Amino acid sequence: MMTRLNEMHVIKKQNAHMSKEAAREIIRKIPVEVLAKEWLSKEDATVDMRAYLVDQILPTLILGVERLLREVDEKGLSATNRFEPEFNPINFLAQYLMRNNPRFSNFAEASPYVRGLREVSEEIKQELFTFEDNRLARIKAETRRKRMDRERYEQEIREGKERRRNQLISQFSEWTNYGERNTVELAVLQNSLSFFLETVELLPPELQEVAKFGRPLEPTDETGKTLSVKEFAQYISLFVEDLPSEIFNLFMVHMSKCAATQNASADRENRRIILTNLFLICDYGVLRFMIADRKLGLLDRVRVMILFEKFWDMLMLSREEPMATLRNPRRWPVVEVEEVDDILYDAWQEEPDGGITPMEEEVQNKLEEGSLTTTEIEEEENLAATEEREENNVAATEIREEENCRTGHNNDLWPVTSTIKEKTVEQDTTMTYTSSAAKPIRELSAYSDKFVNLCQFVQMFETFIGPHPESKIFATLVHYVTDLYQDNEPDKTDKLLQAKENATNARKKAQLNALFEKWDNDASGFLELEDVTDYMCKFKDGQEVEAIRSAQFDLKKQSEYFDGRLSNREFRQFLNMVINELPGKETFDLFVEFLMNSVERSYGERIRGEARKKWLQQINMAALTGGTSMEPVYKAVFQALYKDAETHGGEKRISASITMLEKNKLEPSRGELMLRVAACTPEDCQYMLGKPLYKNMKGISFQAIETGKPVHVPRVAKHGNIYFWNYNRNPQERSGSFVAIPLKDNKKRVFGTLGVDTMIDPKKETIFTKHEIQFFQGVAKAFSIAYHYVEKKRKFVHVLERAMPWFHCRCPHVVEITVYFIEPNSKDTNDYVLRKIMVMDNNGQAAHVTELVRLERKDNLFRRYLFDCVETSYTVVADIHDMRHIACPIRDPNGKVVSVVDLNTGKLKNLPKYESREAQRLLRLLQRAFCELSRVSKGEDPQCVLVSKEKSTRNKETSTV
Repeated sequence: MMTRLNEMHVIKKQNAHMSKEAAREIIRKIPVEVLAKEWLSKEDATVDMRAYLVDQILPTLILGVERLLREVDEKGLSATNRFEPEFNPINFLAQYLMRNNPRFSNFAEASPYVRGLREVSEEIKQELFTFEDNRLARIKAETRRKRMDRERYEQEIREGKERRRNQLISQFSEWTNYGERNTVELAVLQNSLSFFLETVELLPPELQEVAKFGRPLEPTDETGKTLSVKEFAQYISLFVEDLPSEIFNLFMVHMSKCAATQNASADRENRRIILTNLFLICDYGVLRFMIADRKLGLLDRVRVMILFEKFWDMLMLSREEPMATLRNPRRWPVVEVEEVDDILYDAWQEEPDGGITPMEEEVQNKLEEGSLTTTEIEEEENLAATEEREENNVAATEIREEENCRTGHNNDLWPVTSTIKEKTVEQDTTMTYTSSAAKPIRELSAYSDKFVNLCQFVQMFETFIGPHPESKIFATLVHYVTDLYQDNEPDKTDKLLQAKENATNARKKAQLNALFEKWDNDASGFLELEDVTDYMCKFKDGQEVEAIRSAQFDLKKQSEYFDGRLSNREFRQFLNMVINELPGKETFDLFVEFLMNSVERSYGERIRGEARKKWLQQINMAALTGGTSMEPVYKAVFQALYKDAETHGGEKRISASITMLEKNKLEPSRGELMLRVAACTPEDCQYMLGKPLYKNMKGISFQAIETGKPVHVPRVAKHGNIYFWNYNRNPQERSGSFVAIPLKDNKKRVFGTLGVDTMIDPKKETIFTKHEIQFFQGVAKAFSIAYHYVEKKRKFVHVLERAMPWFHCRCPHVVEITVYFIEPNSKDTNDYVLRKIMVMDNNGQAAHVTELVRLERKDNLFRRYLFDCVETSYTVVADIHDMRHIACPIRDPNGKVVSVVDLNTGKLKNLPKYESREAQRLLRLLQRAFCELSRVSKGEDPQCVLVSKEKSTRNKETSTV
């Protein structure tokens, strides 16, 4: 029963709820207020503005106005115009709006007006989504447009990358025009990219910023890795994909030029193989002693030049062969500037390119008269020619016949990759040898006007035939030299004997150097003559004492600056004099072996000597790689002293200084000479650096200068004649040891001192030992050598500064001049680098290169002409990117290159005659100036150098270096 009642109660409540919901639905279907729509029916505002009014303002504003009107009627203010002080309609409406914010107020659902506004809002919102001028539509349209622009830009980027990739792929064929392998070396591409960055530096600043690669360049590959066409395009794209179109077009032109240069280099390598074989055939010593020593090969330079001149004369007389590819063998750069006579150049001044000189006209006239028939080639030709053949055509006939007669050993000249199609086993075997012989020779060759070695012969030949010779002319010239170059038997014998003698002398010199190094264990650079003589007198139990004393007397008599000590050179001279006095052919080896075994060094002494020689070598390396600055040398000297004091000096704390001898122009009354501190360790800089030390002041430096020997003060506090630079140090702290080492030049003349002290060492017993002082002497000698070397380079740079305006004035077609110094490679001691020192600016003034720029061979394949110039000591002409470069060597007195002057004549292939003559005179002046500076650095007196000699007016102008 109760269950039934509960169910009925639940059903009753459900019915009541349903009836209420129905009532609400009916109420909601009451017609809306028409006024709600009439408010905005004629509104001209935009759709979004009307939507904002309906949602945010009108629902509250209309109801507020309605409430305001009712309040006015209730107060009876609608029919009167009086002012009611307690009622402000504006404030009333504002208060109502603030209490009934549309965001937080719930209006009655049954209100027709509110429901009318809701319907209007819904209609406007629908219109808002379809109307063009609404905000959301604009945002969507803007978003759609940006997306399309982005997609179009990305498509253009993809198409641009694909287009550039296709261009790179198509350009790959330019790199592989020569050779069988369809690959390109990675190192060549890296050199091309690096070279492009250098050309970008010539562009305006705004273009330089956008011309940077997308990633930094990697170190040049040294493994010989090659890239295929896809790898080529992919690798280059990594760097250039972000370049602007204008810069990319410049890059493609640059790469095309690099490809052409690389192909020309491949042709050149083929010619070098042929010329290497030609050298081996012409050289008697190499053919006979090839296995024993391939470096014996030398050719007679005079004979080779005569053959070049005869070949040139024959082509000039024949008038049938093209001459554009050959250079006159009587002129620079085929011959060096030292060999060119100004008289000949005066005769050639008005001669156009390709014309006949007066000397050649004379030769032609003699041939027409039949009086010049003494050359070997003319005799051979006359035997085969008929009587009807004219003598003027003798040379041309011979050239044609020689080209068709390639027999005998001539076939061994041509490489497998040349135009000769026959490939025999013998030729393949020959090329296996010659290919290895044609590799670049890193050894620097000394210039000689009598002989040429392999690399010099190849370079001289290439200079004569030009950068792009015709194959017909080249082949004819090769066979011409092969047939006519002959050494007579006396010359062959003399050359072999000279080579054998040179090898023997080199072996003896190496043995004596090793002996000196063993005796001079502490690296002082000198040996006491009395000690050396004492050891020598023990040879053969004293039987050769008279010969040794006689050699000792002769040495003292011959040496003008002898001071009782022997340098390495004097030690070798003394031993050779002793050996010459001793009887027997085997005396040298026995005597050197006896002296080598007479001195024994302990293991500790050997280790100490090796370490000290290593530190001295670092001083030498600092001078070789420091350019014209002495700062690296000073630093290396102090580091050597620091390391030795810590390692072999009982961990002493030392200070050091270097003073240079100068003329006293400040206070002549205090002495004719004075010492100025040129460098010192950091703790003494504020007290010593740049300060003068006069002779009338306290100190032992002038005592070391006058005696030429080291002066050691074990305890400075008790000496009484020591000048203390640090005036802030207490007298009680002025303890320690001090030694002054004189600095001497090659003539053993003192030009400064090296001072070492232990004033800053807190320990009391800090006296320098004998082996330490000997090492200090070795440091002083190493510094002296380094100082004079750097000073020589500094003075030569000054000469170059004076020469640059002269070049600019007298050779206006030389658009750029760059000067390089030869320095050892710190990474590879067997190689060298070129350090850029100076360039000529647009005004003809010398501009020093302040930043360190070193050119290595592996990073500058397109500047190979500079390295060829260094290795051959010859002038080298090359075309780089359509620019003619002439690399001119500056040699030391031994004939090896120490500097290269790179003349850039732009697109002008040949300088005018008068400019060429002036350039040669300037280069000759630079060469003579450097040789003079070398003489002065060795202690010899300076001489005047001829600057200019104008033969047209016979006015002589001279100047001194």
